[in-house]
Amino acid sequence: TVLISMGVTILMSTALSMLCRSLALGLSLSIAFFAVDNIGAEFLGLAYRLTHNQFWLDVTAYVLGPNINAMPGALLPASTHPHSIGVSPLVPVDGPHTLWVALVYSLIFAVAALVLTWKRDVKE
Repeated sequence: TVLISMGVTILMSTALSMLCRSLALGLSLSIAFFAVDNIGAEFLGLAYRLTHNQFWLDVTAYVLGPNINAMPGALLPASTHPHSIGVSPLVPVDGPHTLWVALVYSLIFAVAALVLTWKRDVKE
């Protein structure tokens, strides 16, 4: 699970660096992304408590940070990893679901980095 998390994070950093055309800004944004992502899940929980609409809880099942946090607890046996770390999705998720979410985000980041690199206006 550590390698999956590291791979997704590297792809996100690469895509944001290509988008910003700055390594420092891309890395800074990718570090801030997970803080915002995890805090955003808490705000979605608050929106559910205010509106009592199940949609807000269901959205947390497709947010990257909480899925990566829940991945070890969902994939590994309880004897090796008893619980998830950090904010988890506010609905139950299983191991394959967390892998699919990480794969979809990875594909989006990889395609964004490749397209942005390919479409640059610098031809030298």
